[in-house]
Amino acid sequence: MPVNSVPVMDVQQAPAKDMFMGDFPGGRLAFNQILKPPNQPYHYPGEDLKKIIFRHPGYLENNELLCLSANDIGRLHHETALVACCILADCRWDAFLSTSRDPSDRVAHSAQGALTEPEYFLIVPNEPQYPVVPSFSQFQLPHTLPATWVHPMSRPGLTETFIALSECADYLSATESLNRAALLDATACRVTGLRIPTEMAQIVPSSQNRWWQANAMHMKTTYPERSAHTSCPENTMRLTCNVRKLWDDHEISFVPKDARWVVHVYNHVDLLESYHNRKMLPLADICYEALFARFAMAIFNSSLFVFEHSPKRRLVVLENGKRSIKEMTGSEYLTEFGNSDPENRGREKSTSENGSPAQRAEQGELDPIEHSMQGNNDGDDGDEPTLARNISDTAYFF
Repeated sequence: MPVNSVPVMDVQQAPAKDMFMGDFPGGRLAFNQILKPPNQPYHYPGEDLKKIIFRHPGYLENNELLCLSANDIGRLHHETALVACCILADCRWDAFLSTSRDPSDRVAHSAQGALTEPEYFLIVPNEPQYPVVPSFSQFQLPHTLPATWVHPMSRPGLTETFIALSECADYLSATESLNRAALLDATACRVTGLRIPTEMAQIVPSSQNRWWQANAMHMKTTYPERSAHTSCPENTMRLTCNVRKLWDDHEISFVPKDARWVVHVYNHVDLLESYHNRKMLPLADICYEALFARFAMAIFNSSLFVFEHSPKRRLVVLENGKRSIKEMTGSEYLTEFGNSDPENRGREKSTSENGSPAQRAEQGELDPIEHSMQGNNDGDDGDEPTLARNISDTAYFF
């Protein structure tokens, strides 16, 4: 052996005192036996995600209402897609999907059914050229939500402490390690079940406070007298920071499927394994009209119907609080109403959408303890953001 060389010891040949960590139930355990394998990127079983296009039957060209990914191995949940399209059609719940412009090609509807064709038409009975709502700022919350959005797991007025355990029973199985106490833990993220790092996220964000008040959303809550603003308790939900980032960027939504709240992933394959169709922990003291509005925000963000150079369309617009139907090109709409649409000014990031941590604490969106943990990272210490702040604004943390 050369003089300056250092002997390398094979782990398998190492003395027992170096090889073993100590005595554990069932015997001695080697250190390399407790190391966990690295997380592997998720590989979608097949080619790229299949897209399904939903069209307006009243126009021959540029008639795409919406394009959604068939995330269920080439299929798409029928009810979720139908409700999304109906939102664009001014919440016409009598509308249905057809494989052609002909209403006789109607697709049989089932709350648990799946769509497999590459395109469908949204048919409104006896109104082939029905008007379309162009953006969330022109959207009015309907007086009646779809039946699937009103079910026992979402009814408001229940506190986390008094949720009947029977309502949590279907979240438990022999293979799940969560206990009943964990299900009722109000400090846990409603998606991941983690307690850190979490924060209180607004369902309808503060940037839409004017919309909240115009739609009298406080009257949809259990305590209207303390729900005049989006910072009210029934418009908040505890989420981990990465889940909130995905939600703010409209990468995911929370929707009902099979009478349960689940996560719906829109596009990214990497999110499917961890999040898509993942059942959520029970939602209590939540205004489900707010969840419906948040779903509508994501749908309008993805809508293809009105864009800068789109031809004349029949659009539902609000002028001085009154609804009207106008025929407008995309540029005409953007010129007249574009400035009222937060979504037309660019997608707002998680930290800017609801303000800095200090501003969110003022609005009641951050817990005081959570705010104190943010330190001086509010951007008050100078114009140049810190490196950590730059990273948190542009990356997802899992």
